[in-house]
Amino acid sequence: MSSHTRTQRLSVPQLVAMKGRQKIVSLTAYTSHMARLMDPFVDFILIGDSTAMVGYGRTSTLDMSLAEIIAHTRAVVAGSRLACVIADMPFGSYQESPQQAYRNCAEVMARTGCAALKLEGGRALAPTVEFLVQRGIPVMAHIGLMPQFVNQMGGFKAQGLDSEAARKIEEDARPTSRPAPSACCWKGLRSPWRGASATSRRCRPLASAPPRPATARYW
Repeated sequence: MSSHTRTQRLSVPQLVAMKGRQKIVSLTAYTSHMARLMDPFVDFILIGDSTAMVGYGRTSTLDMSLAEIIAHTRAVVAGSRLACVIADMPFGSYQESPQQAYRNCAEVMARTGCAALKLEGGRALAPTVEFLVQRGIPVMAHIGLMPQFVNQMGGFKAQGLDSEAARKIEEDARPTSRPAPSACCWKGLRSPWRGASATSRRCRPLASAPPRPATARYW
């Protein structure tokens, strides 16, 4: 973490350059007050669509709207000064096509001032990631336990529990687009996960929830 030595907001290229040099510290925030409290101590702040559950008492993240994400992200950007700000894209806002993803991602960035966007999905999302990055939108790819796939996964369950499932996650983690995502987030993977070290070497900054020794980020 280097927030205490900075005088201006951390950029995505600076965040990427931290891999292999120092641990990257992050927390999730939904309000300007939360952002203001954590800003001096973290390298980036994530606005999660999880606010649908922890903030609004809903049963999943699936009904988080684009307007709600924009409102919460604007609040976090306003409440922070040093941390890089990354926002989740809500369910249904980017899966239809790269063009749909670009329209909605561009709207979120333009209206909030966030630096990057997090999208759930593996190799199938590679064309969309490439489309966005080529048009100036930094992307954090999210693999493993993906809450937007809750109905397909049968609940919020740990992933990568057998060799075949672990192999698929490793494939999802490989940068399949050029340019590649700026960072990768894995979530809900068993510990220890046999693909962790190889995946960490392969990816740009690798975030984990919960934290894993092979990753660059403490969540």
